[in-house]
Amino acid sequence: MVRPTAGSWVVASWAVVFSMMALVGCAEPLLDEIEKKPVAQSAPVTETEPSQPEPPPAPAEPERKGVFGKTTAEVVNAKEYLAQPNIEVADGKIEGVDPFSQAASSYFVLSAKASTLGLQQAVNIHKALHERPPTYDEFMAMMQEHNVEFVKLRSYEKYGYDEEKGTILVLVDTELRDNR
Repeated sequence: MVRPTAGSWVVASWAVVFSMMALVGCAEPLLDEIEKKPVAQSAPVTETEPSQPEPPPAPAEPERKGVFGKTTAEVVNAKEYLAQPNIEVADGKIEGVDPFSQAASSYFVLSAKASTLGLQQAVNIHKALHERPPTYDEFMAMMQEHNVEFVKLRSYEKYGYDEEKGTILVLVDTELRDNR
């Protein structure tokens, strides 16, 4: 096997440059032709009625069905909501019997975790500063103050705030889940 030398690479690169110049050509003759063309005189602009009517406004975007790409600011008090029958804390496991249902399940589980991370950090800072987690009302004030919204969950799931532990939970209505 013959190994190329540094000089052969230089020659090859110059050959590529010159061949590109030959293909592209020189732009000066084109500029000369543009400069020689006479400029058309336009008529003075006068105000007249528009010749074309204005296009109608674009229709409003129809409301999308489903929950993908939507957000919510609805967070319930977990202590009060868990007192209701058929309500439990989501286990956070990815469920499904086939790849498609597993992918959909992972979207909801992981996006719920990811969307709450920022506000959970603010709750942890509040705990460190005040030596207690914020109350539900303080938590909701933090959400409104910072315009925080979470990824929308399935119809039988809700976000909940546990003011005793200072954590954001996903709560599941098992009756609605099982009847869907």
